[in-house]
Amino acid sequence: MTSKKHNVVIFAAGKGSRLNIGLPKSLANIEGQRLFELQLKQLSGTNCAVYVVCGYKANALFGAVSEFLESGNVQIPVVSFIYNPEYELSQVVSIKYALSAVPLNCPTIFIDGDILFNRETIVQFFASDSTSVLVRNDISSDAVVGDVEDGRLVHFRRDGIGDCEWANIAKYAVPDLEKLFNAANESNCIHHFEIINDLVAKGVSVNVIRGHVAELDTHADLTDMKKFIQSM
Repeated sequence: MTSKKHNVVIFAAGKGSRLNIGLPKSLANIEGQRLFELQLKQLSGTNCAVYVVCGYKANALFGAVSEFLESGNVQIPVVSFIYNPEYELSQVVSIKYALSAVPLNCPTIFIDGDILFNRETIVQFFASDSTSVLVRNDISSDAVVGDVEDGRLVHFRRDGIGDCEWANIAKYAVPDLEKLFNAANESNCIHHFEIINDLVAKGVSVNVIRGHVAELDTHADLTDMKKFIQSM
């Protein structure tokens, strides 16, 4: 796939307490493949540099990813690691560490380490020229719901007002990366979607992309994740 150069940041620093496998969720085995392998395969052949934010059992993740890359199963020019020693605090802390290490001169896509996406979805992000967020139409319980107007995000909220669910992938155009960095450092927010709300409130236009993902939070999610892999 030919496209403008992008950075891709994968957040894989947390403990994944609800899944409770004693490893980062990125190392969860699904149908004989670890979750990070499935993510990297969807990114393979794209014009991107990948940065993995690690924290909990970082050495295990580093070793597994490095071994997988050496196998030659994916074509990704650069994969780097960013260590977040404060990984137990919040995802916004991981955003701060990422933006302190990632060059801010090209568009950057942020992906949660427990999210599996298909190729079509990620292609839409590479093709978009705007700061964008991914939503899905099927809304789960206790979801962060998106209020959308004319294809633009109005607000993410937890009160059920909206027609789609935040799907934990966002892209920032170059002019908005510094705004994201400043918002992450100035805010007391703990969630990525709250930072996005702050940016929208400050006038940043955020495009909405609708796609399909599977999320791995608990053991019950493994069934849906397997079905998603089969659909891919």
